[in-house]
Amino acid sequence: MVTITTGVLKDNALYQDIVDFILPKSTPDQYNAELMAYFAENNAHFAVALDGGVVVGTSLNFELPADHYMLPRLASFLTAEGISNSDCLSAAAVFVDSNYSGQNIADRLTVAKSEQGIAQGYTYAMAWGYEGQAIFDYNQRIGSLIDTGVDDYNGFRIYLRTLQNTINNLNDRLKNGK
Repeated sequence: MVTITTGVLKDNALYQDIVDFILPKSTPDQYNAELMAYFAENNAHFAVALDGGVVVGTSLNFELPADHYMLPRLASFLTAEGISNSDCLSAAAVFVDSNYSGQNIADRLTVAKSEQGIAQGYTYAMAWGYEGQAIFDYNQRIGSLIDTGVDDYNGFRIYLRTLQNTINNLNDRLKNGK
């Protein structure tokens, strides 16, 4: 049975297991040990799917530090909307072992990390830097997107969504078996 666990990445006993799961599933220009350490240093928290003690899915959220290179591109949008960067979390490292597809693990991970984000005082999830078209499409299916009018470095649109809308939309999907 797959269980979902959440926590803070830095100094967590699951840190190395999470890194060992993510790195082989990504290219070095997506994720590497240095980037994972960066996430840990920037208040990253995780939701992880475990089958027994084995990681079979991950999803991270992290706060963009004030000097992050993406913030100047988003600054006018955030200011116009009255949103502080410190209210936003960015999603990263969304991966599910292909042997576990069809079990709604990505939805369960996203709900868990969104609930954790709200508990930590955040309001929004910022979606950008998608690992690929499938993750962009998944983000679109969740719905309730707030268009920032800004594209990321891969040409994908950067969206915001309230964490509560994320939870509501995905719980509806899970309840309705979609």
